[in-house]
Amino acid sequence: MKNTILSYQNVSLVINNTPVLKNINLTMQEGEFRILLGSNGSGKSSLTRILGGIYPYGQYSGNVYFDNQLLHLSSPKDAILKGIILLQQDTYLYDQLSVAENLYCLFPGNKSGLSQMSSSQKIAMTEALFKEWDINLNPKKPISRLNAGQKRIIELLRLMLIDNAPKLLILDEPLNNLSDSFLKMFYRIIEHFINAGTAILYITHRLEEVMQYGSSISIVKDGELVTTFENPSTETKDVYKLLWSNLTSNRYPKLTLKRGNEVFCAEHLGNGDTLRDISFTLYKREIIGITGVIGAGKSILAKTLFGLCPASEGKFYVDCLEANIQSPQDAINLGIAYITDERIDAGLFMNQTSLENAFSLGSFSSRGLIRETPFEHKQFAKYSKRLNLFIDSQSNPEFLSGGEQQKLLLMRWFMTASKIFIFDEPTSRLDIASKTDIYNLFNDLLLKDAAIIVCSSDLEELTGICDRILVLNNGRITYEAERADKTSFSELYQHIGLE
Repeated sequence: MKNTILSYQNVSLVINNTPVLKNINLTMQEGEFRILLGSNGSGKSSLTRILGGIYPYGQYSGNVYFDNQLLHLSSPKDAILKGIILLQQDTYLYDQLSVAENLYCLFPGNKSGLSQMSSSQKIAMTEALFKEWDINLNPKKPISRLNAGQKRIIELLRLMLIDNAPKLLILDEPLNNLSDSFLKMFYRIIEHFINAGTAILYITHRLEEVMQYGSSISIVKDGELVTTFENPSTETKDVYKLLWSNLTSNRYPKLTLKRGNEVFCAEHLGNGDTLRDISFTLYKREIIGITGVIGAGKSILAKTLFGLCPASEGKFYVDCLEANIQSPQDAINLGIAYITDERIDAGLFMNQTSLENAFSLGSFSSRGLIRETPFEHKQFAKYSKRLNLFIDSQSNPEFLSGGEQQKLLLMRWFMTASKIFIFDEPTSRLDIASKTDIYNLFNDLLLKDAAIIVCSSDLEELTGICDRILVLNNGRITYEAERADKTSFSELYQHIGLE
């Protein structure tokens, strides 16, 4: 019988006079893979920040025992030295250093002497590590030039250089903003830690991410541990039922509007690889959600609809007329907007100001020699107010928050004649206030007779904002749920590709 590695005993946490955790009792065994589920704001992250030393001993009531000892943490460093590693939603690396320097930097628990190696030694060691893991990445490249997926992989690989494998690895929404191309590598590394006997506490609101690994599932709601399923593979329907009961529509400012005429139609789309026989219709003043397991093809479909990854078969119709969409310019000319999930890598121009980014599309993309005119500044101020975006027009997008970057992308498209908006993971890594701003902007668009497609892995979000939801499995639409049919919405969890 395995030993107990972690035990929460009547743990409560109050922040700014608000109860965040309420009498939590939770136990984990050595080598266990526990999935911690719950909606946004349920208390999942707060529970793990106690283990990470972010909420130190004395800030919470009750006791936490780790490896049969009462846990007294005063900082994240204390947690690391005890074998507890917390990876939060955002990666924490040294942007000014190279990949190799980040892997072999001074880190609590590093192998003796690694941080004292020369630059050439670090590069050679990194090349060997990348060869072993089949990673195509330049060790000399600055971390600041990596995308979110690459940064997450580097963060995980760095943990392998610690003398002893972590006793407990906590992953807080680790796949947020992670593209499909990095998923296989991510799962390979996770399996490495599982095989090394590391207990894993995996926080998510997307069950499909790690159902294959989970040996148990706990559900958190409103700061309380509602229940734990010890045999999730045989209790899947009960998990879905409880998850659905936790979803509340009042978290989302959804307008009920009369659906208009057809504005967009895809018929039998395919690309010979990822997408197969995709057909759907979008109507004026409607939001369609597209979801599925990671790798199902959501992002590829979004790019295909915008001409970034042209379809090899099938037809498009805009306003009931056949349309040719073989490039982004074709889509823009048809009034189609695409808001990417890769805000930094593919959405914004980091070498331009926020004002220049806002005027980089449509008739503004060839502005000539006369720039930053009074008209542009007036328009920027007008749309900033409308978007609740309080930034300087000369600010660099690189230093904006995720919510500000998303709003700046939206401002760019608001200045065009777009009527069809395609969003890929629109609220990924945004705080609750920024998410609500985005939902209100959806309503503004609908009131102006726009139509919206939202590709997202966040099923809770989709059920809150969408009129219809399409489920993708292996590049095909396998299920459609109507908001008016509450039964079909409640059964969504059973149709997103889980075995």
